[in-house]
Amino acid sequence: MTLDDPIRHHLDSSLPWQGISGEYTLHLGQECKVSAGHSKKLPQLNASVGGFSRLWLGAASATRLATSGDVTAADDLIENLDRVFLLPTPATGWQF
Repeated sequence: MTLDDPIRHHLDSSLPWQGISGEYTLHLGQECKVSAGHSKKLPQLNASVGGFSRLWLGAASATRLATSGDVTAADDLIENLDRVFLLPTPATGWQF
């Protein structure tokens, strides 16, 4: 996955932290993990931080995010993400 963090456009380039943009490999399953770098054996997903967050939290489907341009990927990957991310709709108004 290539993740784009728009905060980088608003940070001074001399600061050590420039957001979380970068290349990542995601392993989804009973045990999920993320590692730096993209595995060439896996399909490519491009996402904004906001788009990926909405997908991960169940706030929007991969198809909806692809339609809005917040994620891009091959059609078969979008379909698979829609199939595996069957999360309940987030509840607003949670008391933290």
